[in-house]
Amino acid sequence: MEDRKLNSQESLDLIASMIRNTQNTIQKNAGSYSVLWGYITFLTALAVYFCVYYTGDYRWNYMWAAIPIIGMPIMLISDRNREKPVRTFVDTAVNKLWIPVGISLCIFPFFIGRTALTMVTLLFSIAMMQTGLVVKYRVFTIAGAIGIAGALALIFIRGLDQILVFAFLDLLVLVVPGHMLNYKSRKSVSRNA
Repeated sequence: MEDRKLNSQESLDLIASMIRNTQNTIQKNAGSYSVLWGYITFLTALAVYFCVYYTGDYRWNYMWAAIPIIGMPIMLISDRNREKPVRTFVDTAVNKLWIPVGISLCIFPFFIGRTALTMVTLLFSIAMMQTGLVVKYRVFTIAGAIGIAGALALIFIRGLDQILVFAFLDLLVLVVPGHMLNYKSRKSVSRNA
């Protein structure tokens, strides 16, 4: 392969091609990740809520640890079974964005007490919005913005109601956009077939 300088139009075409490639990769993968983590988080939130509500025992909050304990093995197994696409810098950047967020989501809630759900919502909403901005997928950007506003609202909600609002925000920020992206991906695949 020969090295040569690209003119400005070729450079723009290459960048546009990389963005399209990233959007297609995101469409194939991010919707599934969003749905997986969204549902695990939603079901865990409901389980914690009902256990604490009916028993009055706040030690049920340790059940939040089920999210990474259940989610990580499922994600790793599903990753092994996925086709490995060619990765661009933007693909890698988006994936790397979620690594520190995921680590923070696993660690910080156990140390910050009653503001944990606010922090968790803020973290996954910022990451979702950033993903949407980078790959130019408006649904993720809007969902992230809704989540950031919801995190602000969570500051003012006390008691068990905070868990229910958190579960609802989880659906709005992760599950619904993930299903929308999966639908869009299936639609574009069937159109191209």
